[in-house]
Amino acid sequence: DTVGFIRNLPTKLVAAFRSTLEETVKSDFILHLIDVSHPSWETQRDAVMETLTILKAQDIPMITVFNKIDMVTDPSVRRELVASFPNSVAVSAVTGEGIEDLLGLVKKQVQELLGRVKVKLPYDQAGLLQMCYQYGRVLGTEYVEDGIIFEAEVVEEMRGRLLPYAVE
Repeated sequence: DTVGFIRNLPTKLVAAFRSTLEETVKSDFILHLIDVSHPSWETQRDAVMETLTILKAQDIPMITVFNKIDMVTDPSVRRELVASFPNSVAVSAVTGEGIEDLLGLVKKQVQELLGRVKVKLPYDQAGLLQMCYQYGRVLGTEYVEDGIIFEAEVVEEMRGRLLPYAVE
């Protein structure tokens, strides 16, 4: 929403927004919400894409969410929107239409970020197990005399931290 009108903002205000927007480059994926009831939604979309390019965030995976789809009365336009944009969904917060599809896309995107690891952590590194709960999903744990054996699905950065403790 912020980026949609960024072209009309004074330079100093754009600079203030930039620091907030720069956090985008740290994102695992982006949910790009587009209000299709707005008469200039395409211009706003273009401004978002242009801003992502300026920030060098254009290659971050994106889910495009066409919101307020209940305001689009022509069913063919609804289908065309989703068909024209990869990894997109049309939703209505008012009617609930498309929400399950959106949740499915988000779940799929998160699963693509996760990779499976099996590790044996010494007890003095148990904090890494807690981080696995925060940055993924722990599938099972076993406490043995000399450490914690567990299997988890975690993001790439966490997999890197666990690499020294990997077991078959």
